[in-house]
Parts: sequence; C-alpha cells; structure tokens
Amino acid sequence: MRNFIKYNPKFNALSERERRALAKAAVSTRAFVKSSQNISKVNYATRDAHAKTYATTLGILEINDDIPVELRDIFDQKEYEVMVRFSNANVMISKSKKNVPAYGLSLKIKDVAANDANFPMANFPLFPTNEPIAFLDFFNSLNTFLVTKADNFLVAVMDIPALLINSLKLTADTLSRDLLIEAMKYVRRRKNFPLSMNFYGIGCYRIGNHMMKINVEPVNIPVDFAAGEAQTDSIPEYLKEHETSFKVVVQLCENLHKQPINNLQKKWRNAPTYELGTIHLPAGNLLNSDAPEIENLNFNPFENSEKLQPVGKIQTIRREIYKASIETRNQLNKSDL
Repeated sequence: MRNFIKYNPKFNALSERERRALAKAAVSTRAFVKSSQNISKVNYATRDAHAKTYATTLGILEINDDIPVELRDIFDQKEYEVMVRFSNANVMISKSKKNVPAYGLSLKIKDVAANDANFPMANFPLFPTNEPIAFLDFFNSLNTFLVTKADNFLVAVMDIPALLINSLKLTADTLSRDLLIEAMKYVRRRKNFPLSMNFYGIGCYRIGNHMMKINVEPVNIPVDFAAGEAQTDSIPEYLKEHETSFKVVVQLCENLHKQPINNLQKKWRNAPTYELGTIHLPAGNLLNSDAPEIENLNFNPFENSEKLQPVGKIQTIRREIYKASIETRNQLNKSDL
C-alpha cells in the first residue's frame, strides 16, 4: 500500500506581505475586467486570462476500472458528462486568426462529489515563478498598463518602467533547470496542431485527504493536422470532423522532496501515476461559443468540491483573482453562470 502525503492547510499559508499584494491584485483584476471590452474591442467583459475561445464542446469521461481507492472514492461513477473549452492564453482577444502558441483546455466534469469539478489547464507543465510577490507585482503592473492604455496611450507610457522592472524580476525567477528544459521542448513543438499537445493542470489539487497533479494527453491526434492554418479555423474544423479523445492522467504525492507542492518550477519525479479515464468528444458536438450563455461560463476550480480544491500558495493567490474576475465579469455581463 502506498504511503501518500496527507493534505494540510499549511500548504496554502501566505505571509502578511503576500496578502497585501494579493489585495492589490484583486483591485487591479476588477479594473482590468471592467475595461476589458475596450482592451479587446468586444461588446462584453472578458476573462482576465485565456480570453479568446477557439471552441467549446460536450462529451463524456469514461472512468477506468483499475484506479486506486484514493481516486475511486472521489470518481465513483462509471461515466461523467464533461464540457471542454479550448482557448488562447492571452489576456486580450487578438483580431488575428493566428495567435502565439499558448493554449488552454478547461475541463468541467459534471457532478463529482456533489459539485462540478473544474480543471483549467495549459500546454506548459510548469509555472514561471514560485514567488507570489514576483507574480503579483508583474500581474498588477500588466493590468495597470492595459487599463491605462485602453483609456489614454500617452498616460500609459508612464506605466512602462514599472512593467519592465517587474517583468525582469519575474524573468529572473524563471531560470530553473526544469523550466528551461521544458521551454526548449515547447519551442520545438510550437508549430504542432494545438489539440495534439498535452495539457497540464496548474499546480496541485486535493484528492480527498491526499494531493495530486492532473493532466490530459491526446489520443492519436496528428501533430500536422491543418499545418499552417490559423488555430481559429483548425481547432473547430478538427472537432467537427473527428471524434477526439484525451486520456486523463493523475499523479499522487508521496514524497514532498520529489513531488513538491509549492515549487511549481519543478516537475514531479517518480510520482505514482494513474490513468483516471478517457475523455470522448463526439465529432460535431460543438456549442456556439459566441452565445452569451456559453461565453459567460466559468471553469472555476475553487467551485470544486472540498475534496478537489486547489492546493498551494500560488493556488491561494489564484483563488482571490478568480473571485474578483468572475464576480466582476458576471456583474457586467449580467450572468450568474
């Protein structure tokens, strides 16, 4: 029997300085969302990240029979309905059909432990910093610059020095061995078809009384599909024409040195790894992503059951930013989704 590490709230604890910086970030997030219509030139308030939707679709998650009891206690049904949103990571909605190859896959699993389970993922396995202050300072300066720029570009020029300084501080903190290795892999696969990439949950989650990382891996999706075609066209095109499948893979924490909770720049090594199940997305099962009731959907991991809550300092920061963003966006878009 494996001796998995138990969840402890201490993993989420912030310092007083970090809490003060987080309060400022919540304010700047609300300001960004309020200005997001002008920033992205659209007629609705956008998300503060992954603002551009490529496609939203429905399917099922078929759970494997041989998963360990730690997973079976939570995922106790044979099948679950799922919703999947594919997006670009940019905070702004670019009018260009071709975007930087930073993609998101947000997974909503219906009725897990009496709640929908939400897992926002990205096509990069690590986070650029372990320092909440460095991340929050950069996040605040970026929000401030974009909000001011949307109102008056000449005034926004005064915000550029702070943005550059905080960008450099954040960049200086990214020079970890694992992160540099993954960055080189990322560059090599940047032209691959987006759906052929792995997607990784940001940070760690509870899994009952234990802790996990979660990711999805494509099943037989060609890397060269629609080569050279804009992502805005190729992703919906593939989902319309093909049944699409992803394996859902879970790693469990049993050694805090090899599988750290608060070092998101380090890959987990030698973690017990299990295939939770397979997502099946039928061909042509797309929703209208432009419809307000779809665009306004939230994939908030902090609305998960207590048994599936995000864990860690960076996750604690994200909780408040999600809250500020969603509350403001829902109010402006008059949505409670």
